[in-house]
Amino acid sequence: MTFPPLIEVWQSLGTFPISGLVFMLVAAGICSLLLRRVFYAVRARLRQPQPDSAETRGMGILGVAAQMTLLIGVGHFYDSYTRLSNAVRWRIKPDKIAEIEVVRLPAMDKPPEGDPVYIRDQALLRDGFSRLADSRYYVNHHEIYLDGYRLRLRKVGEAVFSDRYLSVYRRSNDKPICPVVVLERGTGGQLAEQLAGEFIAPEFVKWATGLLDPRFPARPK
Repeated sequence: MTFPPLIEVWQSLGTFPISGLVFMLVAAGICSLLLRRVFYAVRARLRQPQPDSAETRGMGILGVAAQMTLLIGVGHFYDSYTRLSNAVRWRIKPDKIAEIEVVRLPAMDKPPEGDPVYIRDQALLRDGFSRLADSRYYVNHHEIYLDGYRLRLRKVGEAVFSDRYLSVYRRSNDKPICPVVVLERGTGGQLAEQLAGEFIAPEFVKWATGLLDPRFPARPK
């Protein structure tokens, strides 16, 4: 089992991969039409110096439409490509994880609390990360995830930790139970540019929190 499954990442994008291409193709068609109109207008101007105001307005409208559809298409395509690219570069097998560095996160938009904890038991890590096999993609509807941990992974055979970050959360600001896993490549930048996937993974979150809760001081009530 290699995580994350790319088919789940693709499904989480919804229509964005296709709509991005469609909008860019529509923009290309509008641009082609606009260029033809410009060509005919220039040729007509050579015969009749007085510009046709209706024709000029029509070309302006086409220009705006081309810009808008191109921007939408590029935005959709860029978001899809970034997410899929991050997921491909994040992928790892459970038996290839040598160590994790863990910090506690009060919320996804808050800095970590306290000192990190390190876990190097490869058999334990392999067993835990194998539970991600049953995870399914999750679409965040402007939720803020709460009460979790951020795990940074070191791969077998590598001396330093990689840029693979995995955050586990128990709930969100509008769901009392939300066992979600968020994959990122690095931290500190724009989440949209780092995100490699969001997944519902109750078995993994149960394993991770059961393992990590005793290793961190209890939060005050």
